Amino acid sequence: MRFDLSYGMQIAFSPAIRQHQYLLRLLPRADRYVCEQLHLNIDQQAFDLSRVQYDGFGNALVSGQQLPEHQQFSVQLQATLSTRSPADALILPPRLFAQYTSLTYLSEQQQAGWLSDSPRQASDLAQATMLMTLVFERMTYIAGQTLVHHPVAHLLENPQGVCQDYAHLLISLLRSCGIPARYVAGVAQGEGESHAWVEAWIEAAWIGLDPTHHVLITPDMPYVAFALGRDSHDCALNSGSFVGQTQQSLQVQAQLMPLSHD
Repeated sequence: MRFDLSYGMQIAFSPAIRQHQYLLRLLPRADRYVCEQLHLNIDQQAFDLSRVQYDGFGNALVSGQQLPEHQQFSVQLQATLSTRSPADALILPPRLFAQYTSLTYLSEQQQAGWLSDSPRQASDLAQATMLMTLVFERMTYIAGQTLVHHPVAHLLENPQGVCQDYAHLLISLLRSCGIPARYVAGVAQGEGESHAWVEAWIEAAWIGLDPTHHVLITPDMPYVAFALGRDSHDCALNSGSFVGQTQQSLQVQAQLMPLSHD
């Protein structure tokens, strides 16, 4: 499958900041996609892609600094890419994604509250699909109700949030059933901004599940992964530090267009 991808991010700072150190995870994963062309501009300057490094999960890291005082920070990515064979994917041990993290921890009592009316299914795939349905039906999508890195345990009294929260909750429930699960950040067609979903280790393969949209993801679907990890902490698309007391306003505009099947 081939895609055209456009991703723009702009952050406004008021008042201005200085000594801005940035770290971005905004490139399609190299083990999943062949980039026929890829252009990355940061503050309207072409970024030297030879400077890209990688973290332990195989996520591409784009880093740099803007030392002078500034009130705007912008990133623009344009790419045409095609999917690689699953055999080319970076092999990460499933056990890395089997344990709870601070963002995905639920007590046994909390797990029981969500699973009391949902008997264990005959297969891991059926169980994962059932849990995705459970999260989709019980959560309500409302922006602005949760923090950037919101612990899943805090969702139980008020099950409202965004794609990140749906993903964390499904990861927690999968792990409680003994199914390794990982967080994926990237872009999906129709989102208009960044998106997050889940991959579960089932029958010796990573299977994609999007609990926000109630979709079992197949390789030909328009999803492009930028980063994966144990939870959103490992997959922050934009992080860094700066000097200054300021208010930040973030705008993201993403577009993913399928081109053709190979």
